[in-house]
Amino acid sequence: MRMEIGQKETTKAFVLHSRPFKETSLILHCFTQEYGSISVIAQGVKRKNAQAKRAILQPFNLLQICFTGKGEMKILCDSELLDYKSQPKGNALACCYYLNELILRSLKEWQEYSELFNVYSELVQRFDSCKKSEMPIMLRKFEILMLTYLGLSPDWSYDVDDNVIEKQQHYEYIIECGFKKIKQANKFQPQNVFSGETLVAIANLSFSNIDLKECQRITQQLIRPLIGNRPLESRKMWLQ
Repeated sequence: MRMEIGQKETTKAFVLHSRPFKETSLILHCFTQEYGSISVIAQGVKRKNAQAKRAILQPFNLLQICFTGKGEMKILCDSELLDYKSQPKGNALACCYYLNELILRSLKEWQEYSELFNVYSELVQRFDSCKKSEMPIMLRKFEILMLTYLGLSPDWSYDVDDNVIEKQQHYEYIIECGFKKIKQANKFQPQNVFSGETLVAIANLSFSNIDLKECQRITQQLIRPLIGNRPLESRKMWLQ
C-alpha cells in the first residue's frame, strides 16, 4: 500500500506476532479490520521507559493503531487499547495461536478481510469461556469461512456433475474441481474420500452431529496449499 508523505491511516487491529528489530524496536505482524494482514515497526518500544506502551502490544488485545510510511513496512505512530484480553490458557491458548499462525501463513498482506476480522475477534473472546468439546467446531468454522473469503472453498452443495450432494453417498475430492460421487464406499477409504453427510453439514455450517475428524481432514487438505508443508508451530502446543 503506497502512502503520501505525512499521510496516516487508522484501523482496528490485533497483534498476531512480534519479533525484534534492531536494539529498541519490534516488528509487529497485525491483522487489521480495513487492511487485512500488515506489518509495522514499533519504534523504541523495547526501551525501559516504554514498558506501558509495549504492554498493550500483545496478542489478542483489540487495538486502534495509527501508522504511516511510504514503503511496504509501515511505522507505528500510535496505539490505543480498545479491549484488554487476558492471556488465554491451556487449550484456549493453543486455539488462539493456531488462528494467528493460520492467518499469518494464509492471507496476503494489504488485502481487506473485514468479515473474517470480525469472526476472529469474536472467537478470541469466546475460547476462554467455551467448553473443550466446542473448540474443534469453532476452529473448523473459521477454516471454512477463511477458505470461502479467499475464494478457495469448493462447492459443498453440488458435485462436479451438478448433482445435489446426498447425505447417504460418499464423494472423492478432486483438486480444483470439487467432489465426485463414488459408486461404492468401504472402510478403507482414501484420504480424499468423504461422506455426503459431512459435506452437507459443512455447507450449512452445522457441526453438532458430524465426524469432526473427517471435517478436519477436509479442511487440512484445502489449507495445505496455502501454508505449505512446514508444520504449524501451534500444533506442538496440543501435544504438550
